[in-house]
Amino acid sequence: MKKFSGDAKDYLTFWSQFKKIHDDQSIIADEDKIQYLLQSMQPGSKAERLVLSFPATADNYNKAIEKLKERFGREDLLVQIYVRGKLNLLMKNATSLYDELEGKL
Repeated sequence: MKKFSGDAKDYLTFWSQFKKIHDDQSIIADEDKIQYLLQSMQPGSKAERLVLSFPATADNYNKAIEKLKERFGREDLLVQIYVRGKLNLLMKNATSLYDELEGKL
């Protein structure tokens, strides 16, 4: 499983994989899940720092998950990121088209 860097664009993919492998497994204790969560973070990343801000206890597992969702999985943030990406692509295409037309005229 790819480690989560804290890039919000990658959050949904990370969470769907982590959830399937660890979070949905009722036989795994929460104190183990928080360790798996820590191991799933890219060292030195914003996401790792967020998870490390919670002592690695069973009680803090759900708190850490909720904070990750609040920080990186907010729908409004993800929409903003994807729209910005599309606008950048449109601007690049418009610039390329302009350059091509200018060269031919």
